[in-house]
Amino acid sequence: MSSISTSKAPEPAPISYAASQYFDGNDGKWSSFVVRAGTPEQSFRVLPSTVTTEIFLPMEGACKENATISKVSPGALTTHAMLTVLSQDECVFSRGAEVYQGKPNNGFQAKKSSTWHQIGIYQVAAREELGYNASGLYGLDTLGLMIANSGGPTLQNQTIGGVVNDRLWVGRLGMDVKPSNFSDFEDPQRSLITTLKEEGYIPSRSYGYTAGAYYKKPNAFGSLTYGGYDQSRFVPNNVTFSFDANDSRKPSLNIQSIVTQDMSGNTVSLLPDGAAYTLVDFAESQIWLPATACDEFARAFNLTHDNSTDLYLIDSYTHARLVETNPSITFGLGQTSDPGQRVNIVLPYSAFDQQASYPIYENATNYFPIKRAYNDTQYTLGRTFFQEAYITIDYERGNFSVHQALFPTTNDKQQIIPILAPESGNASEFNGASSMRLGKKATAAISIGSVAFLMLLVMIVFWTHWRRVKAKEKRKPVVEELIVECADQPKVETDGVAFYEKDGLPFAEMEGHVFPELHCPGTELEAGELDVRITRSDLSTIFELYELGDEERFSYEEPEAVMPEKRWPPPGWI
Repeated sequence: MSSISTSKAPEPAPISYAASQYFDGNDGKWSSFVVRAGTPEQSFRVLPSTVTTEIFLPMEGACKENATISKVSPGALTTHAMLTVLSQDECVFSRGAEVYQGKPNNGFQAKKSSTWHQIGIYQVAAREELGYNASGLYGLDTLGLMIANSGGPTLQNQTIGGVVNDRLWVGRLGMDVKPSNFSDFEDPQRSLITTLKEEGYIPSRSYGYTAGAYYKKPNAFGSLTYGGYDQSRFVPNNVTFSFDANDSRKPSLNIQSIVTQDMSGNTVSLLPDGAAYTLVDFAESQIWLPATACDEFARAFNLTHDNSTDLYLIDSYTHARLVETNPSITFGLGQTSDPGQRVNIVLPYSAFDQQASYPIYENATNYFPIKRAYNDTQYTLGRTFFQEAYITIDYERGNFSVHQALFPTTNDKQQIIPILAPESGNASEFNGASSMRLGKKATAAISIGSVAFLMLLVMIVFWTHWRRVKAKEKRKPVVEELIVECADQPKVETDGVAFYEKDGLPFAEMEGHVFPELHCPGTELEAGELDVRITRSDLSTIFELYELGDEERFSYEEPEAVMPEKRWPPPGWI
């Protein structure tokens, strides 16, 4: 027998994006990631953003000595002035700017980049419903991922916006797939994740992320994987969420319940009005909840609402008691309000033990990171939540999943698993959902079943060939490949690559009086009948073997064409 094997380029591996080893932010301590912008490179620490596409960096001049900064509290109508309490160098470092050419870098210096192509000043593509009203200087420039000489890719013509508004205190790393567009739809600019996929750096437009946890001992840094996920960082479950039809609110879900023990030890519900349909957006530090839910949190943990900042403050006595008891708060999440389809994520109080500092408050102030939502468009599952949760987002199939995060030691090896795009030849053999759920015992069972099935198939091939030779001895033997399909026989598929070539197996000889039989479960055959269909195929046979239930597979719908986001110049510079 002869066979013809075809080869194709291997799929690229996912990118495991190393954290910066710093915790940044003026409203908590958040694990950041490094980007390198321009030529020569200027490095900044940034935080991932779910629903935005672009890269936001603090612009040159974002920090000034002894400046007065004005801010507007979302949902309020008054403006509050506040004096600067940081030196300029401290300010720019707190905003994520690394040293540039041996000196502190006071924001992104676009004019010093030889590869900068300026587009103009436009409104920042942030969530207006949360009170964002900022402008940025936009342009195209080179962008590198991770610190210099770390092996991270460097991409050309990425959309970068320089901002000074203090609502965008630390820069942002846009994770969405939407292209950027300015004034018209004639020249859309690719998103970062689309560029990585189209230029062959990652196998699909997907990623896995958890925010890290400063309060763990030792500190747990964030984990970000482009084109896959790190299976060592979460507990698998069987709940998958489909994208919302609104292109700007794709990763949305229902918070079905929030339960905790109050300071008296009583179990209480913190979501009195029932399920809240909520956008996942870890660009936001806080969790934005219905006002009634915030009232329940305030009663349970003795919180005080500050009208000037819209934050919930906590006094020193209450803070000390909560640190000592460290009560848990459990969020129940589902695709709908049906409690039968729910995944529970447990957060300790320590995940909510944060401080707000300049320019929110002059001095670091203990607060509880929830915010009152004034309408349902503001409901947001923010970064606080993802300290204890891991999310995988698959733009190719239009779904995502949320898991309880794990915190392996620094010596534990990562388990980076790729998510292949549907157009990949191996996509059915390897996708996120099946890979998360297939255990070692299942893998062993599939391997044994695969070998048995293949041996049976080889016997059928040789028996058919022997009968043909006996019937037509004068003819030259014809080598045919056989595809055997049994009526009502379920297809079996492994979660990994399962390619088998029949020439790699030893020949088997049988006695002339022995006739093998193939039994297909669920089908009664008359004596002498065999429900086997033999068809001619190409010379290279691939048998796909799998063993998965329907509920364990990713749902897949071809994503609709993504419309670029239209942007207009602002009335003035902010």
